[in-house]
Amino acid sequence: MQDRETAALLPHHLLLLDWWSTNRRSFPWRQDGVSAYQMVVTEMLLWKTRAEMVDGVWWQFFSTFPDVDALAKAEEHDVQAIIAPLGLRKRSALLVGMAKSLRARFDGVVPADRGELMSLEGVGEYVSSAVLSFHFKLDAAVFDANVRRVMFRLLGSDDEAAAKRYAESILPPGWSAEWNYALLDLGAIVCRWKPSCLGCPLASICVTPHQKKERHASTASG
Repeated sequence: MQDRETAALLPHHLLLLDWWSTNRRSFPWRQDGVSAYQMVVTEMLLWKTRAEMVDGVWWQFFSTFPDVDALAKAEEHDVQAIIAPLGLRKRSALLVGMAKSLRARFDGVVPADRGELMSLEGVGEYVSSAVLSFHFKLDAAVFDANVRRVMFRLLGSDDEAAAKRYAESILPPGWSAEWNYALLDLGAIVCRWKPSCLGCPLASICVTPHQKKERHASTASG
């Protein structure tokens, strides 16, 4: 974990962040130097798509469309030719539309305001939260399918509104980017549809009894 003030972090924050420090997934958009434009596009590409698939087209996309102007001037079929492996054909139109509105309304500068971000074509609650958290380092809870699954299990409920509120309530101030990435990776690696609960750093605050079931199954098989 980074050398930063940790006094405000609770035990479960420390457990997950420590786990993430050695289990984090590596993707180009998580490296230093990624622009706000690249972050917005990346999060739009990640919508309903596995990160590993986006990783496969990321470099080609930004080599072809390196900035807002290049994407705003692009033909949709040229964008689609690159992102076709991701599916969801309407995404190419949304990407070009986002770039055009970003250039026309914000001089090509990605705003650090949720309302302004969500006014861009194709940018909804998830993408805006991700950009605010990962690029601008503001406190914003990211809530995608992976995080939703983790929250459902921590709460023992599939109430989506309650899960969103809970995700917001446990966000550690000042650690938004690290915490959100850690939750995303936990959902992708440990808290999957078939979870590996015995290796979960959040088992101590999880009310879903998968861990007990796994332990009993392991004892019975032994």
